[in-house]
Amino acid sequence: MADNWVKIFGAANAFIVEMYKGILEENSIKSVLVNKTDSMHLHLNNGDVELYVQPEDVIKAKRLIEKNQFD
Repeated sequence: MADNWVKIFGAANAFIVEMYKGILEENSIKSVLVNKTDSMHLHLNNGDVELYVQPEDVIKAKRLIEKNQFD
């Protein structure tokens, strides 16, 4: 991944991260989801799904996530 993306959220539950990604897209914020879960050992719950945005969108994206808490 290019160096200009900033991680704004991470969780073990991919569904929650997908929901936040959808909220960001609805607000015209481009985001990238990176799944770091080890698919060979899903039973261990040993990885996070991370959400990244461009630096200029960090503040707005974090506010949207705070406003729409799922966990």
